[in-house]
Amino acid sequence: MAAKFAKVQGLPELLSKLRDLHAPKTIDGIAYKGTFGSAKELKTLARENAMAMTEERSHALERSFAQKKIKVGFARGYTVGVRSGNKRPGDLPLGQGKNAGNDPYYWWWLEFGTIKGKVKRPGFGFYRTAIQTLQPKWLGQIQAAGMKAVLKAGNSALKRFGNGKATPK
Repeated sequence: MAAKFAKVQGLPELLSKLRDLHAPKTIDGIAYKGTFGSAKELKTLARENAMAMTEERSHALERSFAQKKIKVGFARGYTVGVRSGNKRPGDLPLGQGKNAGNDPYYWWWLEFGTIKGKVKRPGFGFYRTAIQTLQPKWLGQIQAAGMKAVLKAGNSALKRFGNGKATPK
């Protein structure tokens, strides 16, 4: 089974030190900027893997890869996945009319495989392959983006407060 989360060491300590400065918007911005590039790259590579490994004709799966901002307690970042089961009011049941084949509910079986009767059908593992490919460079990528965001926030604070006599807004 694929790992559900990838944890980056050192980021919580950095964010706790920044939290002491009482600048929550700055902290959120740094955390999101640090993880955005990695999440986007994972989504793109997983989509490419899925399209290369499957013969999916409706392109519903290709259109449904998504990343979403998350904010849980002090945790900030992005979640990457496949959107499925989003029926809008007035939609026809799956397999009928203009919505036929537009819901990639089947992505889970394509990723992890299934057992039908006594026949085991292995999954393609498009996310697992993407995670294994990208994981070695995530830490450096997140650190570089986080460092850039920290420096930008620091330079912004210097411009705003300059000699230290200004008061915060």
